Amino acid sequence: AVAAFVVRDPANVAANLSVGVFGSSQVPAGGSLTHRVQVTNQGPDTASDVQLTDVISSGAVFQTLTGVAGWTCVGGDTTTCSIGSLSKGETAVFTLSYQISDTLPAGALITNAASVASTTTELSAANNAAEATATVTVSTCTFTCPTNLTQAHDAGVNGAVVNYTNPSIGLGCDPVICNPASGAFFPAGTTAVVCSSENGGSCSFNVTVTGALTILLEGPDPLAVECHTPFDEPGVTARDDSGNTYPVTSSVGTTVDLNTPGTYTINYTAMAGSITATATRVVEVVDTAPPVITLNGANPLIVPRYSTFTDPGATAQDACAGSKPVTASGSVNTSVTGIYTITYTSADGVTPEANVSTVTRTVIVPYEFVGFLPPIHNLPELNSVNAGRAIPVKFSLGGNKGLDIFVPGYPQVVPLNCGVTVVEILETTTAGESELSYSPGADQYIYVWKTEESWAGSCRQLVVKLNDGSIRVANFTFR
Repeated sequence: AVAAFVVRDPANVAANLSVGVFGSSQVPAGGSLTHRVQVTNQGPDTASDVQLTDVISSGAVFQTLTGVAGWTCVGGDTTTCSIGSLSKGETAVFTLSYQISDTLPAGALITNAASVASTTTELSAANNAAEATATVTVSTCTFTCPTNLTQAHDAGVNGAVVNYTNPSIGLGCDPVICNPASGAFFPAGTTAVVCSSENGGSCSFNVTVTGALTILLEGPDPLAVECHTPFDEPGVTARDDSGNTYPVTSSVGTTVDLNTPGTYTINYTAMAGSITATATRVVEVVDTAPPVITLNGANPLIVPRYSTFTDPGATAQDACAGSKPVTASGSVNTSVTGIYTITYTSADGVTPEANVSTVTRTVIVPYEFVGFLPPIHNLPELNSVNAGRAIPVKFSLGGNKGLDIFVPGYPQVVPLNCGVTVVEILETTTAGESELSYSPGADQYIYVWKTEESWAGSCRQLVVKLNDGSIRVANFTFR
């Protein structure tokens, strides 16, 4: 008898690693290729720092790798897997898949080369490398579809059962699948038949069923409709092959909720004798309009100085979502004269896609204007003055508000019809440029108003618009 054995020297650790590559010898162009790569340690000792390297040739692109527990792998056109130690008698099997280019010619070779190494002394390097080769095949499958087919509808139905001849095919095309299949029911109108094979190749032709009733939909499908608005049918017509039209009924009132956003289907039906035609349209009810905000109270709102400001608030109504809450922002300090803005906001939802609307209210805390001071007389009296003189227009606003108190473009002078009580102005000055000043001791503003000599014999109204929004006027006659 003959026995094989290995002598192990503990002082000189060694291992015998082997690698093998297994897979199909043929692969179709454009198909997928799978290889199994096997690594084994035949001993006598444990192999340390084992590394597997696997390289696929051009024409194949790495897809997936199924590894082994304990190994660390990086997949790619060059795949590497490593482990700290591989015991005697231990085997690891890796599965790799590749996509083959569909442009490769028949007979092209795809080669997968694998090698294994470790830091342990190798007893036999001859089995440390292996490769597998697959030959690329190209399908010669060819299709020739039948010509387009026209057939009258079956009695009493809006379509017909149509039988057609399967395509003429070349060698290797089986099995061939056509959809819709021969012997199927084809609705009225034109239907495309597509035939194809798992081995490549395809063709198509049309089947037209005539002499029946069809429903034609106009407008987009799906059709967008704003929530809580009337449905406006874009157009639907039922017509037979002779051009005769027939009434169409719609389910829009029962299958579409125009008050709730969502996707709905309208069913259309038409009848011509015993023939019934149907069609559907998708309707998307959308909400793109924000709520309408209505302010309570006046806008602008005048609030006396030093009083308590109470916001009258606002309400919001959304056409789709109904009543919605309103938030207000902004503040009013009634101790400081001026114009304030309160902003009201409302949304029809809480998502980022919600529609939001805003409305503002102007709140005016007016100056403490009690009228023009002498020498000017207030309405309804008509102040008389020599044209070309400068008139000191005096008034108080309840303290120094600065010199920026006029709205830009004011004061203005406008023509006025004469004919009311005339009061003589006794105080005037030599005309210069009109200017504004403030006298702290008297708490008075003085606007020196330059008049024109050409105004003689006419009446004018001085219009003062303050930046609190108020308008003050005084009437003058010029001699």
